[in-house]
Amino acid sequence: MTNFYAYDQRFHGELRQRAEAELQTHPTVEQMKQTLPAAASRSDAGAASGTYSEIELVRGNSAEDENNRGAEHGVKLNNREWDKTVQKLAATYNKPSATKASAFGVQRTRPVWTFESAVISAHSKNAVAEDYEAMPIGKLSSLQEDASSYYATALLSKAHDRLKIATVAWNKEPLKSWRPRAENQVPTAIAALSGNYTLPTISDGAGGCIDDTWTPTPSPPDGRDLHTAVWTGAEMIVWGGYKGIDLDSGGRYNPSTDSWTATSTTNAPVGRYNHTAVWTGSEMIVWGGYDGSSDLNSGGKYNPGTDSWTATSIVNAPAARESHTAVWTGNEMIVWGGYDGISYFNTGGRYDPATDSWTATPTANAPLGRLYHTALWTGAEMIVWGGYNGTNLDTGGKYDPSTDSWTATSTTNAPTGRRYHTAVWTGSEMIVWGVD
Repeated sequence: MTNFYAYDQRFHGELRQRAEAELQTHPTVEQMKQTLPAAASRSDAGAASGTYSEIELVRGNSAEDENNRGAEHGVKLNNREWDKTVQKLAATYNKPSATKASAFGVQRTRPVWTFESAVISAHSKNAVAEDYEAMPIGKLSSLQEDASSYYATALLSKAHDRLKIATVAWNKEPLKSWRPRAENQVPTAIAALSGNYTLPTISDGAGGCIDDTWTPTPSPPDGRDLHTAVWTGAEMIVWGGYKGIDLDSGGRYNPSTDSWTATSTTNAPVGRYNHTAVWTGSEMIVWGGYDGSSDLNSGGKYNPGTDSWTATSIVNAPAARESHTAVWTGNEMIVWGGYDGISYFNTGGRYDPATDSWTATPTANAPLGRLYHTALWTGAEMIVWGGYNGTNLDTGGKYDPSTDSWTATSTTNAPTGRRYHTAVWTGSEMIVWGVD
């Protein structure tokens, strides 16, 4: 509940808009600083403007340095932490909107600062040095987000082994203060029920409910295979697939009424199979696949409320493919991998339905191209694993869209290479099982 509240735009969207407006009006730290009181003088979360604070970071590797973290002359970082901080800080100047993550290796967990221990996997020392030189002095980064605030950072000064960083933060209202106020707005008195409806008795005789038996669902779409299915929260939507021909039809099944409703074919994507589908919370997005003669890089968004289709853009879309994977992050669909009859892809793309636009995923450190693999979303990363590219694979990768980077999954004690398996996310682990 705390996590959902922390990133819910219904509660914090107005604060985000205010922060973005102030950043646009005051793009440098000096301009912004003149409008803000010091952090120590503010205690009212979400007030008229943000708070201002500074921290100095010092690079050092000795045991003495490690024991002096937080000393008056600066917070000490070892070389690994320093490189990670520079990499993440440089990335904030290339982000067009608030990112649901820490801006860089130093995480702001008030009132102290902690450090990520992850090792930079693909950022050479030369690249870190280039990032360090390229970071501007005094310019505020794009807006970032963590669980307690929106914030922007700026370099006040930089030397060979020393960084001075300013932070402007717009504090979100904490759940502990929002919740009592919201509860007080809910009426305590509930009107007495006046209906006298009684559920009908379910018989156990012929045509009735019999334990451990199956009852056919009525009027389903035509039988098919290699189709997709998503769950909306109230209905299952199946679409596409193959039945001697490539199908552009589907149906919505409502288990509460045990009934089917056909999906519209007006403006629907061309029939296909081996495609993917995700549910966004309001629409089903289908993409890619094979239409019987060629692989596709097209798709469509289906709105069950209006029973209507809208085509997805093909501008900057990934190359046409089938047997790829797709996950929904909460605001983007990420597709990756697959096959076009010639190549096993290690490429993919992030599709934003709000802007109908695509952004390519990187290939640096990406897993080998493949098909028949699995992919899932952890809440912060997409994990792909297994599959086939001429041989069954026991490798995979973790893709972080906030840093646009890949990290390989370990092969130590990994299951044997396989394809056509399944994978689920438990909240802390991925579990794979099945065919090898």
